[in-house]
Amino acid sequence: DIRDIKGPLTIPFSVVTLLPWVAGLGVMGAAAYWLYRRYRRRQRPDVQVPVVPPRPAHEVALESLDVLEASGLLELGEVKTYHIRVSDIMRVYAEGRFEVEAMEMTTREVLDGLRRTGAVSGAIADFRQLLDRCDLVKFAKFRPDVPTSRDLIPLGRHLVEATTPAAMVPPAATEAHVA
Repeated sequence: DIRDIKGPLTIPFSVVTLLPWVAGLGVMGAAAYWLYRRYRRRQRPDVQVPVVPPRPAHEVALESLDVLEASGLLELGEVKTYHIRVSDIMRVYAEGRFEVEAMEMTTREVLDGLRRTGAVSGAIADFRQLLDRCDLVKFAKFRPDVPTSRDLIPLGRHLVEATTPAAMVPPAATEAHVA
């Protein structure tokens, strides 16, 4: 028939049952202490690492224009790549020199940003001319001839030299312009 309900079972308690748990906690504690000591030994006092100041934007731009000019992209027929690189070099220069986020902006936004920074209107006009010419090739599939494309490098150099702060121009460069 129906049996009566049994009561709860009891777990026998003895040292043998508790010993593996105590040993496990001891091993975990010893491992944690060993890791702590090892980590603490690895920490070294803060060493002052000299910070190298970034290169001036005009130096980087002029060097990049020289590299692009020597690359021979136009001779290989890579007109679009050539114009994209000229545009990128000048946009990076605008970021470094005028602190305008030019790489993430349209040409119109770049020119507006240059106006807000107080750039000389002649420099803004040169930026417009250079970026518009590059945009025609990049987006409108315009294919200028090689001599017209080569004119971008001197225009970029002139723009960089015209907008370089007077304090950043090396003395030899100013003497060369005077002579």
